[in-house]
Amino acid sequence: ALRTVNGQWVDEVALRQASAVNERLPSTVTGLLASATLITCAASAVISLILAASNRRWIPLVIAVLTAVPALASVQLLKHGLLNKTPYGIQESAQNSLPSGHTAAAAAAVAVVVMVAPARQRKAWALLGTAAVTAAGVGTVINGWHRPADAAVSVLLVAGWFVLADHLEVSTGAHDLADRAELGVGKN
Repeated sequence: ALRTVNGQWVDEVALRQASAVNERLPSTVTGLLASATLITCAASAVISLILAASNRRWIPLVIAVLTAVPALASVQLLKHGLLNKTPYGIQESAQNSLPSGHTAAAAAAVAVVVMVAPARQRKAWALLGTAAVTAAGVGTVINGWHRPADAAVSVLLVAGWFVLADHLEVSTGAHDLADRAELGVGKN
C-alpha cells in the first residue's frame, strides 16, 4: 500500500470510508476506540503480572517483555527511517504512517499476556486479545490516525517477533521450565 499506485488508492478509499463511519458514530464510541490501545496495554500489564505471579511463569514474562521492546522499536524504525511513501498524489498526506505504533503496542501487550498464560488458558487470552487488538487497530483507522494497512502491518510485524520469541523459549528449554512449574513438577 505504501509504494504502489493501487495500494495507495485502496488504502485511501478505505480511510475515506472509515472517516464516513466516524461521522455517523456517537462520540462515546469513537472515544472508546481512541482509548482502546491505552486500555489494552494497561489491562495486559496487570493481567501479565497476575498470570506470572500466580503460575510462576516469570521466565516467559521476561522473554515476552524482552521481545516486545525490539518489536516496538522496529515499528518506529520502519516508520521513521526505512520506509518512505512514494508520492503519487493519491493520498493527501505525504508523510508515512506505516506501521501503526498504537496498534503495535496493543498487539505486543496482548502477545505478552498470551506468552505468559499457562497453556490451558492461552486460547481464551488469545481470543480476548484479538478483540482488543482489533479495537485498537479499528480505532486508529476510524479516528483518522492511520490507514488500514498501517494497522495490519503492525500486527504482522509484532506477530513475527513473538513467533521468534516462542521458538527461542522452546529451543532453550525455558518453555519446559515454565510448564514444569505450572504442573508442579519438581516441588518438594
